[in-house]
Amino acid sequence: GKEHYRGLIFQVAHVLATITNKYVGFRHNKLALKYMDGYIHRSSGNLTFSFGGKNYVMSNPGFIYKMSNFDDATILDVFENDNIVDNGNSDFVYFLESLKKHVNEVGAEMDKDTLAFMDRCANGISYAEIFLDIYFS
Repeated sequence: GKEHYRGLIFQVAHVLATITNKYVGFRHNKLALKYMDGYIHRSSGNLTFSFGGKNYVMSNPGFIYKMSNFDDATILDVFENDNIVDNGNSDFVYFLESLKKHVNEVGAEMDKDTLAFMDRCANGISYAEIFLDIYFS
């Protein structure tokens, strides 16, 4: 349901924000759902994520996301790659499109709040704006 989508989307945004904060020119360039690893996280309670001096508390969706498959990744001026797509948080938008496609392919449903959030992100949005979005409040 919504909490699983919300937990996954927040974790992906947090990982990307953390990496791009340290490596400004980082692009994964292939952040499709099939290239993501999730690990079961059965502890009870909330998960706390820190970014930009602020803590974000999310309900535990039952898994922890780990980014993988860096074959097409790049860091501008550090590790170049011809496959770069440079439009801000394009990795995040690519991930959202992949998630929506997967949900449609398996015949699952996505709640209206998640779809509305994805629509707000479709043309690019900063990670600061993502974390402040009503979807995560």
